[in-house]
Amino acid sequence: MTTRAWAPLIGGPAMREAMAFLEQHDDVDLAPDHPLAARVALALAQTGRLREAMVLAASLRTLDLELPAHATGPEADAVADLVGARIWVSWLEQHLDQVAVAVGRQLVSADGAYPLDTQRRLMVLYSLAAGLMAGPDAGEPAVVADALEYLSSARSLAVMFGLTVLESACYARMALLHVPAGDLGSAMRHARAALEVPGGTTVNGAEEPTVFVRFVAHVVLQWARHYQGQAMDPAVLDRIRAQTPRFAFDRVVSIVAGHVLATADLAGGDIRSARSRLHHILAEPRFAEMGVWRYRPLVTDAYLASISGDEQRAHERVTDLTRAGAPGEALLVRATHLLALGENAAALAALAPITGGQVRHTGLTFPVSCVMEAILLEQTGQHVLADQSMRRAIGAAEPSGALRLFAMHDPAAVAVLVERAVAARPHDRWARQVLDFVRARLADPAALAPLVVQGPEPVAVTEPLDRIAAAVSDPTPSPLTERERQVLAMVNAGASQAQMARELYVSLNTIKTHLRSIRQKLGVERTGEAAAVARGAGWLDEPS
Repeated sequence: MTTRAWAPLIGGPAMREAMAFLEQHDDVDLAPDHPLAARVALALAQTGRLREAMVLAASLRTLDLELPAHATGPEADAVADLVGARIWVSWLEQHLDQVAVAVGRQLVSADGAYPLDTQRRLMVLYSLAAGLMAGPDAGEPAVVADALEYLSSARSLAVMFGLTVLESACYARMALLHVPAGDLGSAMRHARAALEVPGGTTVNGAEEPTVFVRFVAHVVLQWARHYQGQAMDPAVLDRIRAQTPRFAFDRVVSIVAGHVLATADLAGGDIRSARSRLHHILAEPRFAEMGVWRYRPLVTDAYLASISGDEQRAHERVTDLTRAGAPGEALLVRATHLLALGENAAALAALAPITGGQVRHTGLTFPVSCVMEAILLEQTGQHVLADQSMRRAIGAAEPSGALRLFAMHDPAAVAVLVERAVAARPHDRWARQVLDFVRARLADPAALAPLVVQGPEPVAVTEPLDRIAAAVSDPTPSPLTERERQVLAMVNAGASQAQMARELYVSLNTIKTHLRSIRQKLGVERTGEAAAVARGAGWLDEPS
């Protein structure tokens, strides 16, 4: 096993010196304060000598990592070497070296106070992003934003130096960062960019970095394709199955790849294999420390528990998600299980805090919950409320193009609800696309999940459909204030925060406060999702 795949793959005089040192010394026994210790640790990793690299890099933790207020270039470079090596080994061990990350942030801060060697800057930027992704707060919007900023800067420097492997690696990590939030479009765009980087230059003739980058990009692409309603590529899935054990050292990638394969098994009707893969992921000794990356495997395992009638396991997953800091996902799992048991009222009560924006949630949980809520309301005869929930689901799913969400629970009932949404707003192209997708799945049962959670038979519609359509056309009361509606309308029109502040004669901080309040009220994480939800609910004027 090696970690050349994710080691900071750059050159420069300092790395060449470290490589020369390795050529001259068979046994590496350096004190942590040796001037070459940090670079030799990374050189060991890049040449495949993983265990020696880990021992040497771990010994660097005994040093005080401080950055002098007025560090010279050589002093800053030496600190950068330590930061890179310490973050690398902390990433490998899947914990966050808080001190190294804090000093790394100082080194690459926007004020440019430290005269850092350019290639070392690249290494620190890339290492910071990798370290943040391994931390417990990896899915927090602020952490994701920082990691994406570091990767973007690292990619620019990689292009400058012609380091194509590192350029594509930055794109692959960007793609991974969009997975927890369910941002399918951004994930696909960055994954494709990782595959399209020309050249394929490797370090010291090593093939592994290129293979690993392509592996990560293909994993993310298959994940995004599935949720956008496209078929996964069987040939690519075969390669992912074959290569997953090879790259098991990266726990984040291993979890995402395992979940993609379990999802493919489930879509293909191989329930036993899907359950086995999920069990393998959940049984990992350090799975409990994997932060936001745990959520999807836990939710999928709970889904399997519900359709198989395993009540104990379903309850266990609710507990796991609650402890993991995912109350929205825990409630969605509980609602799914209650729906399978036919306890509609209890399922609706479980969904209400999610659809009402009262609990934290990630990714695609909000639109999935709205779809399920719409089905339950329809089944209990609350047809107007059902249509309102479905329109919220359609609006929330639009930014990511997540069509698959509308065929996960009782697609026949979903088709009826989406038909009414289209009838109420015939010019809504996305709603029409959702309807076409659901109808196509109903016409081809093999394209549906082999088992979907079904509740009891729906209550017959007693109200005329034209009356229901008229009620849907009349939007529900908006939870937004008039100023918040103005701000969101400007977001919908494509205005920047600075433009909004100028046109509304308020400070930029006031705009940010309004946007936070809007996201909280609508139960979403991103402003674009808030605009989509508001459009779907009829709270904004149609764009011209």
